[in-house]
Amino acid sequence: MSDNLCVRCRKPMPDSAYVCAQDAQGLADDLLRAAGHAEDAEAVIARQARYGGGGRGGSSEPLPVDLTASTKLNAVKLAICGWAEIAIHETGRRPAWRPLAGPLCPPTGTRCLHGSCDGIRRRQPPTDIARDAAWLARQTGWLRKHAAADEAFRELEAACHQLARLVDRPADRELVGMCDCGRTLYAPHGRTVVTCPAVTCRLHWNVAESRDILRRSLDGKLVTAAEAARLGSYLDTDRSQLQIRKLINAWSARGMVFAHGEIDGEPTYRFGDVADRLARTPRRNREGAAA
Repeated sequence: MSDNLCVRCRKPMPDSAYVCAQDAQGLADDLLRAAGHAEDAEAVIARQARYGGGGRGGSSEPLPVDLTASTKLNAVKLAICGWAEIAIHETGRRPAWRPLAGPLCPPTGTRCLHGSCDGIRRRQPPTDIARDAAWLARQTGWLRKHAAADEAFRELEAACHQLARLVDRPADRELVGMCDCGRTLYAPHGRTVVTCPAVTCRLHWNVAESRDILRRSLDGKLVTAAEAARLGSYLDTDRSQLQIRKLINAWSARGMVFAHGEIDGEPTYRFGDVADRLARTPRRNREGAAA
């Protein structure tokens, strides 16, 4: 057995890399999601999208941009685009995009399987963050062997999680899954089919099937208690995020769920463990959480 251990999860590795292939794949998944979230981020900053509840009110005129969101997005861009620049400089490769000519397959209500059609749908260039995140997702094999891999993985994971928190979900919609283009999908309550909101995509997805795929894909993901509570509230509509967060804290204190590393100083848990425990915990009432 190799004596070389992953600097992230401490598992033995068969090669001389610093990060294991499994953690590299996890980062690639996060970066692809970040590429989809990046399109939403501009709308959040411009206040074209209202997430969560309303403000405190008052007579002053609101600012034309969300300065807090803008600051956070700048930090995300610094991390993702910064590491993309390092990769470009050291590998000689660089992200590229060019519009493809049509025509598309005739619309039938379901997604065709042609990669060329997916490329044609993206007629507008992606943002810098979306472009670099999608490109870095294909460079994690190189990045895991970089001498600064631990730092790169920490910074990029934190940036991806920050971007996900920044765009969040509209309060009146349910999380469905992830589109092939990287966009996170939400659907109004009771909807059976959802269309990707990206104007360059517009693929259609079955809500029930997509949620099942999402649930299975989330099982092995490491998330903070806050992220687990948010995801759990999408899958368990009988409990609020606050109730689920209290449950996770109680389970952790009692050794019923275990932390596996941390993100930004916050312990992370395997989402499948949280979801399984949540499914086996009866709900007592809306105000208090069952143990």
